[in-house]
Formats: sequence, structure tokens, C-alpha cells
Amino acid sequence: MEHDSKKSPYRITCQTLVLLILLSAVLTSCAGGPYGKMQLDNSVRTDFEQGRLLPEHQYYYAGKPGQPYAIIALDQGIELLSPFWRQGDFSGSELIAWSLAIARYYTPPPKGSWILNAQGNKIGAWYGSGPTPTVQSPAADQVKISVPAQPQLKS
Repeated sequence: MEHDSKKSPYRITCQTLVLLILLSAVLTSCAGGPYGKMQLDNSVRTDFEQGRLLPEHQYYYAGKPGQPYAIIALDQGIELLSPFWRQGDFSGSELIAWSLAIARYYTPPPKGSWILNAQGNKIGAWYGSGPTPTVQSPAADQVKISVPAQPQLKS
């Protein structure tokens, strides 16, 4: 009995094509909408550290009160869809204190970024230590900002 161990190149190509189509469908279904981005800017870091509040912006934080690891300021016309951020009312001196806490407790050093929606418009600012969060912008007046993993505590 003779056994043909050669596979048809056509069959491999079809299998690969079917696999690619399925993979594409899975990845497309996981997408949560248009993405915005963070635009690194040292002036944002300086504004937070000097307690300069952005006018007509609402502030939120991630972490413990008084010991956050990230703070965001969002234009009041933008709806935050992320349930993990806690709303905070900051004075300039409180913003300085909370920014100093991030620098004191966590590593790497904090940085600042503008939050841009999918159209590239500035809708807020971010200050924190560790990786910058992901920004999704399902509509011009809505944003979903992931809460980054808590950065490493300084020893």
C-alpha cells in the first residue's frame, strides 16, 4: 500500500485563508471604537506640579485619596465612560500635594500628557507614574480612559 505524504499546496493555502478570516473577525469584534491617544507634553506635567487648574475641567484620580497614582482633567463637555476613575474637586494646593504624592511614592517619575480624542482634539490632560492609559473615543463628547496598572512603590 502506497502512502502519499505530500500535502496539496492548495489545501494549506485554503486553511491559512480560513484561519486569517477567523482571526480578523475576532480582532474586529474586540475593537471598542475609535481610539484617541496621549500626547506627551512637559508643560502638562509642570501645570499639575504647580497647581494650575485647567478652567472648565473636571478632575478624576486613580488610587487612594491623598495617594493617587494618576490624575486626569477632562473638559466638562466630555462624558467619562470609565467607572474606575474617582471624581475629585481639587484646589490648586491640593493638586500640588497630590502631584507631589505621586512623585514621592511611585516609580518611574511622573509625566504629563494631553488627552486627545479620535479626531485629534485636546479634551483633557493626564498626570501619572507608570504606563499611560488607553483612550477610546466612541463619540466626540465621550471618552473611555483605561486605568493603568498601579506603578511600583519606591523603596
